Amino acid sequence: MFVIGCYSPRHVYSPAATNVPVFTKKADSKLAAAYSNSAYGSKNGKKLYNFGFDAQAAYALCSHWLVFLNQSNRYEKSSGNFQGFNYDSSTILYKRRLTEIGGGYFNVVKDSGKLYFQLLGGLGFGKFKLDDNGKDFNSGFYSRYHQTGVTKLFIQPAIQIRYSKNFRSSFASRFIILWYHNIKTDYSVLEQQQYLLDGLTSSPRTFWEPAVINNFSFNKLPAVQFELQFGIAALISKRFIDYRSVNISVGAILDINKLKNNRK
Repeated sequence: MFVIGCYSPRHVYSPAATNVPVFTKKADSKLAAAYSNSAYGSKNGKKLYNFGFDAQAAYALCSHWLVFLNQSNRYEKSSGNFQGFNYDSSTILYKRRLTEIGGGYFNVVKDSGKLYFQLLGGLGFGKFKLDDNGKDFNSGFYSRYHQTGVTKLFIQPAIQIRYSKNFRSSFASRFIILWYHNIKTDYSVLEQQQYLLDGLTSSPRTFWEPAVINNFSFNKLPAVQFELQFGIAALISKRFIDYRSVNISVGAILDINKLKNNRK
């Protein structure tokens, strides 16, 4: 006999910060670190969170082509009341790790001088894990886990507007195809059906992730930029999964080429 109650989702995806290098010429470089958050608070007296860290690197091989590398780690805590089955409370802890590699093309839009276009693409791979701990109606404790490998393929067009040498805005539109594989779990078959975890490997999921990124710097620190970005994730596949939909990041960027020139 199952008890029907509020649905508590198991989120199997969370968007990472988008890497949009502000490059204009050969040997431009980017080393960036950012803190990311999804503005979590508390629920039913429990402190919840969803934060992480992003490391990004990029280098312009020539005047129009670049390569990049991203690393994203996320740590989340969510909570639910009635879970269906016999559970009356739960604390769900998530750990997500994803590495992305790729490259692409960049160029100034003809005769504009301030408008640039990018088209990047790449491959990502990592692992998502959740630990589900709670209490049933008989005051007994339960524990579950779910772990899956993740492979990501993406294409990322972007437009950059350079208002001045110290302030730029980028508008990126990333399209993602996501595959889940190598799943390990001790959820029962019925529990996987309840939490929409049973069909993860049946087909890839497709997301659209638009983002707005603002970069600014100061005359006295030309080799350092600061970045603020806001992005969302929207599932465009027909087959549904639960996922996080917002990413807010703030970070700093170091241009090694400019740093060397300043020292000279």
